[in-house]
Amino acid sequence: MADDEQMRDPAAAAFANLADLAGSTVDPSWLRRTTQKSHQTDQPRRRRRWSGAGPSVRDPRPVGTIFGELARTQGWAGDLQRGRVLSQWSSIVGDQLASKAQATSLVDGELEVRTESTAWATQLRSMNRVLLTRIEELVGPGVVRRIVIKGPAAPSWKHGRRSVRGRGPRDTYG
Repeated sequence: MADDEQMRDPAAAAFANLADLAGSTVDPSWLRRTTQKSHQTDQPRRRRRWSGAGPSVRDPRPVGTIFGELARTQGWAGDLQRGRVLSQWSSIVGDQLASKAQATSLVDGELEVRTESTAWATQLRSMNRVLLTRIEELVGPGVVRRIVIKGPAAPSWKHGRRSVRGRGPRDTYG
């Protein structure tokens, strides 16, 4: 059988002669190339036709699937999940709560939420576990590990470059 192949393929015959001269024990038919498939169709290269009725590489795919694969291969999946928390905050917590509290940042699994008043900050602190499970359900596990809830920022009494250190506004009221 091997002699029959060598007669049809002169390159295989020449390789077999070289292998015999070198004293190699490699079977030349074992090193034969396989037919390469085209990247456009799932068929061998020499047969370039349409892809047929079966599934093919050229079949159209949904855009969401393509972008999902791109995000996974480029390592963007985690960034997209973190962005979903901030962009979909109102759908995660509801419209009423979103009008009183805004998610401001998400760094290293720590979500910072700024509230309109201290009363809303206290209310959100008591709902911390519920918010974490809701975020985990809608966005995915491990995206948010901790929620830091901050009330409104207090006014600064330090004005100008030449302000004096001290107790602040309490010093001025006798």
